[in-house]
Amino acid sequence: ELESEDDVKMALKKDRESMGHRYIEVFKSHRTEMDWVLKHSGPNSADTANDGFVRLRGLPFGCTKEEIVQF
Repeated sequence: ELESEDDVKMALKKDRESMGHRYIEVFKSHRTEMDWVLKHSGPNSADTANDGFVRLRGLPFGCTKEEIVQF
């Protein structure tokens, strides 16, 4: 979840950019899609239900937190 439309635009500019040798896909999602994913594969804790998060898949094995933050 992003706080502003400007943040959304900035994130969407990263679509299909590379992190290491892998490309990253960024796309908009509706609340119902996010809720479905959380229900089926996300955190089960009620404490995290309202926290924003990014689901990352297919990252290079050696990818570090710093590389994610930098991206």
